[in-house]
Amino acid sequence: IGMALVSPEGRWLKVNQAVLNFVGYTEEELLSADFLKITHPEDLQQDLSLVAELLSGKRETFQLEKRYIHKQGHYVYAFLSVSLIRNPDGTPRFFISQIQDVTELKKNQQALQSNSKMVALGEMAAGIAHEINNPLTIINLHAMALEQLIKEKELNREMIHNFTSKITSTIGRIGSIVSSLKKFSGDNSKMEKFESHKVKEIIQDTLGLCNEKFKSHGVILNLSVPEDLAIECNPLDVSQVLINLINNAFYAIKDHPEKEISIAAHAVGEHVTISVMDSGPGICPTLKSKILEPFFTTKPFGEGSGLGLSISNSILKVHNGELYLDETVGKTKFVVKLPVFQARVKAPAALRLSSKAS
Repeated sequence: IGMALVSPEGRWLKVNQAVLNFVGYTEEELLSADFLKITHPEDLQQDLSLVAELLSGKRETFQLEKRYIHKQGHYVYAFLSVSLIRNPDGTPRFFISQIQDVTELKKNQQALQSNSKMVALGEMAAGIAHEINNPLTIINLHAMALEQLIKEKELNREMIHNFTSKITSTIGRIGSIVSSLKKFSGDNSKMEKFESHKVKEIIQDTLGLCNEKFKSHGVILNLSVPEDLAIECNPLDVSQVLINLINNAFYAIKDHPEKEISIAAHAVGEHVTISVMDSGPGICPTLKSKILEPFFTTKPFGEGSGLGLSISNSILKVHNGELYLDETVGKTKFVVKLPVFQARVKAPAALRLSSKAS
């Protein structure tokens, strides 16, 4: 485990060999720099915010999972524990940091998340097949009819236009389905930076994978999402969360006489909430405390990994958001809460001075 002493200005004062091995720098190189220079830009905001709270006395210690920039240019993951040592007069003397390499653990977590995504796709596979097969059938029937009319020489300009328009629009429908599938199955890890995305577009892309399944099972879908509602996020991650919630909602109602799923989004102060509610029998009160635990599932063996909600919760924590069960409505209603903007925090004064000096 790496150990380091860092000045109030953010400069490395002393490090052990484990820290040097972790980031790939020599002791001389590291002691001539500050921690800001080798911190991943996307992790710097939260790091500086916690440092500011230490300096101001709001907290005595903090823990943080963050990425460092290795000397060779790649990112390494660490679990960081930091405390502030003060002088007798109360002024900051130095930070003492424990740096644990969790790079392999993060790789395993990402593999698990990817596996969970494939499980979710597997649960939707039949619906996706219907989504594509139905429009293909429409195209085939119109092509056969067009061929027959050509043989019988009974075509006119209006008929040709009607047939080709129907075929073209149906091809567009298939393209939309494939586009949604490609987006969902993309590599989340390549999208490091959070950018602004419209909530309605994320939801519509997600629903593109399950509309046909809803139709074939007689599910009524209620959608209430403002056009201009946007959040800073990784859209693939948010889509994975929604797919997990929608799959669970569908499973709860597929054999229920009332088949209804309602998805709504609202602005609540500086946050956006996205809710997924179903008309099923609800969750047993004795199980509610366990639903976010890894590997917990109410589905029969082989029908669920028990990881969907747990991974969804982890994804949202990375987004500074949360997932919770709204128990006020009497039905199963999961709520995703996300900040409109990801926090942007200025460096504490001491660190800003250090940055200018270097």
